[in-house]
Amino acid sequence: MARCLRMGGVAQRGFASIAIKNDVVIVGAARTPMGSFRGSLAAVPAPRLGAASITEALKRANVEASAVEEVYMGNVLSAGLGQAPDRQAALFAGLPPSVTCTLINKVCASGMKAIMCAAQSLSMGGSQVAVAGGFESMSNVPFYLERGQTPYGGIKMADGLVADGLTDVYNKFHMGNCGENTAQKLSITREEQDAYGMESYRRSAKAYAEGLIQPELFDFSVLKGTKPPVIVKEDEEFSKINFDKFTKLPTVFQKQGGTITPGNASTLSDGGAACVLMTAQAAERQKLKPLARILAFADGATVPIDFPIAPRFATDKLLKTMGMNAQEVDLWEINEAFSVVVLANMKLHELDAAKVNIHGGAVSLGHPLGASGARITNHLIYALKPGQRGMFGARKKDKPKRPPGREGGTRPNYGLFAVPDLDEFGNVNEIPDDDTQLEKELQMLMNADSPAKKAKPPKKEQVSTAQLQSMVAECMQDIPSDEEEHVDDGDDELLNELAEFESDDNDDVVFKAQAPSTPRAQLPPVIEPIGIESARKACPDGSCAGEDTLTVIDERIRNYTEAERRAKEAGEAAKCRRFARGLSTLTQLRAKVKAGKPVNVDDIPPSVTIPALRPSNNNMPVSVSVPDQMEEIAEEPICAAPVLEPTPTATPTAALHVPVMRGETSSTPDMMQPQNSDAPDIRQAIRTRREEAKKLALEAKHAGDKLNALNFLKVVQECDSLDLIVSGGDQITAELIPALPVPSTPFNPEPVKPQHNETQREVNPEAKPIPMRQFSRDDPIQMPANLEDIPVDPSQFGAPPAPQNVAEALAQRLEKYRQDESKAKEEGNDSKARRIGRICKQYQDAIRLHKAGKAIPIEDLPTPLGFAPIPMAVKAPPMPSPNPSVPLIADPSRVTAAPSAAVTPGKPNVAPAKRASMSMRDKQIQNLKDRQTQFKKAALEAKKSGQIEQAREYLRQAKGFDKVIDAAESGLPVDMDTLPMAPQGEKPVDMDFEIISREDCQPQNMSGDRQEMFSKLEQDLIAQVKMCEANRKHFKLTGDIASSNKFQQMMEHTKKDLDALRYAFKRGDPVPRFHYEVRSFSKMIANLDLAENELELNVIQGLSYSVPNPKEIYTYCKMEFPYPKERPFSDKTVVVKETNCPEYNYRTIIPVNPKDKSYQRLFKRSSAKVEVWSKGGFLRSDHLIGTAQIKLQPLETHCEIHDGFPLMDGRKVVGGKVEVKIRIRNPVVTKQIEKTQEKWLVVAF
Repeated sequence: MARCLRMGGVAQRGFASIAIKNDVVIVGAARTPMGSFRGSLAAVPAPRLGAASITEALKRANVEASAVEEVYMGNVLSAGLGQAPDRQAALFAGLPPSVTCTLINKVCASGMKAIMCAAQSLSMGGSQVAVAGGFESMSNVPFYLERGQTPYGGIKMADGLVADGLTDVYNKFHMGNCGENTAQKLSITREEQDAYGMESYRRSAKAYAEGLIQPELFDFSVLKGTKPPVIVKEDEEFSKINFDKFTKLPTVFQKQGGTITPGNASTLSDGGAACVLMTAQAAERQKLKPLARILAFADGATVPIDFPIAPRFATDKLLKTMGMNAQEVDLWEINEAFSVVVLANMKLHELDAAKVNIHGGAVSLGHPLGASGARITNHLIYALKPGQRGMFGARKKDKPKRPPGREGGTRPNYGLFAVPDLDEFGNVNEIPDDDTQLEKELQMLMNADSPAKKAKPPKKEQVSTAQLQSMVAECMQDIPSDEEEHVDDGDDELLNELAEFESDDNDDVVFKAQAPSTPRAQLPPVIEPIGIESARKACPDGSCAGEDTLTVIDERIRNYTEAERRAKEAGEAAKCRRFARGLSTLTQLRAKVKAGKPVNVDDIPPSVTIPALRPSNNNMPVSVSVPDQMEEIAEEPICAAPVLEPTPTATPTAALHVPVMRGETSSTPDMMQPQNSDAPDIRQAIRTRREEAKKLALEAKHAGDKLNALNFLKVVQECDSLDLIVSGGDQITAELIPALPVPSTPFNPEPVKPQHNETQREVNPEAKPIPMRQFSRDDPIQMPANLEDIPVDPSQFGAPPAPQNVAEALAQRLEKYRQDESKAKEEGNDSKARRIGRICKQYQDAIRLHKAGKAIPIEDLPTPLGFAPIPMAVKAPPMPSPNPSVPLIADPSRVTAAPSAAVTPGKPNVAPAKRASMSMRDKQIQNLKDRQTQFKKAALEAKKSGQIEQAREYLRQAKGFDKVIDAAESGLPVDMDTLPMAPQGEKPVDMDFEIISREDCQPQNMSGDRQEMFSKLEQDLIAQVKMCEANRKHFKLTGDIASSNKFQQMMEHTKKDLDALRYAFKRGDPVPRFHYEVRSFSKMIANLDLAENELELNVIQGLSYSVPNPKEIYTYCKMEFPYPKERPFSDKTVVVKETNCPEYNYRTIIPVNPKDKSYQRLFKRSSAKVEVWSKGGFLRSDHLIGTAQIKLQPLETHCEIHDGFPLMDGRKVVGGKVEVKIRIRNPVVTKQIEKTQEKWLVVAF
């Protein structure tokens, strides 16, 4: 499984820890339609399917075949395809003979593993361009014959598709039985699987109707002899469904209680898929735009029978590596080998069904084993591709645009293999970590109007290739440095740059302005363009739109010329080059406009902010109203530079995001004109706030507080940006004036008179004071060591107040779950309603136990989100918060600190002590580790004593505990009784000496009753030991190791009791207390002396044949067994003379094939036949006495038929019986389990 990166958006810093040598991107992907079993693609060999996919993927990627260096292809059923099917596909696709090819066989994950191997090779520098994918033609898998001499009774054929593709070789059954096992463990019903299977078909049909799957397909031409080629354009399976019969289909793998049917399982299919992978550097050199970027991948494995939940182990690793949780993933693609696979992983990860396989999967589209992994990868690449039919909310044009560099949202759209976004060369769009821009602006603020000579800029260090690529990606956008809220605390030169700040205390400062912080909800639908005021006045009807475009371009040229001049004066070479490129573009566009050619407004470079002299302050009164939402506005991120957008005029023009006054609309031409009546008031308020922030920044600098100095400097910067906007004739509201942040650390500043608030109160006495931020974003939030101790605000989840007693707590939870159950029923979610109904039943039982005064299993009761814990009789004292002055709430993004939030020095936070009590799971894990340690110690002792083989056995058993411990840590139950006993417990009680008492040395008569009781107890214990030993060997031969270990433990315990009983008898102790218990034991009945492919037929004897000459008759038997169907087995016994009760004692072995479908159907309606014949005299034929029919149906559930069957002549009973016994190793359908009850002796010493 791999995770790839979708283009667009911002990068998340949490993934920077993943280091690879070369970035790997996917530049092309394609797949064939999935053909039905023996369908339209059955005539095409598997390598040809792979070749067609490779050809189309290279065509879409615009990559030459000669550039490919490596090929990795997945294929499972390779029998009959010839040597190296992967190389066949590569050469058929036109790749050069020098390309190296590798075939991957990892069953359903083969195609995805091929992509992972290719990515690994590229990232390590093994090659630059690779192709990976998979192909499979399940319709052309041959049948197998065993090599060797032909046995008696014919030959056997095996279906290669079942043998090599669908059979669990470890448990000797179909993989569907593994799905049944998972469904039983996780309580997944057939109804849930049928509902999911039908939903998969509906989703695929809907996706096809909306055109969401077609982009990943290509038309495949199938040639059939001289007939015209058949063009296959879409998958064949999803349209072949009958929902009326879906829920009535029979189960396949378990007749009784089964859940998997042909409808909710995947279908056998043919198809191929491929994708083209390159290093990011190679894609950049060839100027190819990547579809995705591979960032990480992981593998997971478990015991074979639990393969349906294996994806959980891989996803857990990957989510942990990426620093994510399952709920943060926006799109999941899980292979639908069976519906239970997806349902099991959805339940384990608590996934939202709306995010999983949104366009269907293998159930509805098909499951060619070797190609499914590549199909899933390709589908998710196209599903996450930007701009495809407005799928992603961040791409919809009806939403307000966010600042440049944040178009993708605060968190990117993750798929199963999705990671943060990348640029067109596959590089991550990193946001600067430092405050370099702020420091430069701070330097300009300190040196404005200063006669001092500017310091020569330091010589830049030579950048690496990765840094150079990042600079190239950022060269055409002006990302404000204050978009990141982190402060570079490690820069020692920052305080030195603040040294000249005092020289400009009263001077006007010029520096680069940025757009104000604007709430997204207040952005206007129509916005005011930049620099076309004169053009609009000259052409109010839009008749001279070309002159408008020319005016904009001319203004941009002046803007870039001035910006380039200022950058040269500041010694900023990078900005000079960028502005020069912009000027070159503008010059070319101006020439096109002059020539009358059309110009795309999106090609016009955006305007840049340049330093400008601020006008002198005036003392005009301020008339503004500040809303109550100022605190929320202050927390909004600062918008970036103006962004060009087309406007709904005749000719598109560039526009700037500028907020309009409330109540105004932009549809009327009069309202589009700037309203400057309140501009002096707003400008005065902005300048007042700037002076306050500047004064506080100077005081913070004098106090040596760099952090607070930068915080106040940001306010100065925002005020200057607003001042420039107002000076340009645009109108803003007072809500955008930034508030003064509360210092994160006290530095005793001089009191600053709140001029803005006083002015506001003079104008509007009823206006509320401007809320100030009461904490700093740069201050670390004190968190306790145990996250469970963080108190949760119940109001966020609609939880009731904390209960006062246990009864109230149980009633609150029961009421909550009843409401959820009713809501689920209203929504039609029956599965959820049933689950919540079971929880309600738990709480009802708990309430009944509590009323009866009994203990309730609190650990087994689920707790709704936000609910307070159930109060117990004895409560531990509450854990003190590490920082009592800072409230800890569930949503850290809305944390607000009290004004007095200060940490007391000298009192470091102490992590809460670890709880002494352990949960049942922790105790079980500890017991497993202790028992593993005992085996390791026993191995060391055996090695020291020279018992090498015994040491190896102990070490193997110790290694076996690793998987059990992993399963226990993953939350799976472990039966401790099925684990092997520790070697220390198997040591017999061996007394090196005997304790002789005085009574033993004197002759005495032992009581007969006492001796008899001891003897009887000894015999019973010996019988128990023999029974345990026999059962242990039996279960070990049948492969049931868990039951074998159980009887091994019982045998060891019984041996200890036997030894203790014998020593008590020798010491003269009285008869110990004992009692008998009736214990039930389950035993699997099997004929272990037979092989799986053998059936034993025995004709033992005849019983009282009804013949006229019973003492003179010669008889024999003919047997017929209806298998194989083509040549049924037949044989006869020897002739037995002169008796009507002959003993034949005939035994023969019939070869069978348990995997053959005809053999399995045989037992439902067929019978074996035994004919009893009387030997004729000279020149006389033999006479048929009667025929016995032995029905074979009992062998479906039993491994033996042994009975006397009456002789019949048609439907007439002729008298007499024949004793016949038929045996097989295991029953055909289910295992034969018998429960026996034994009286078990329990001795108490």
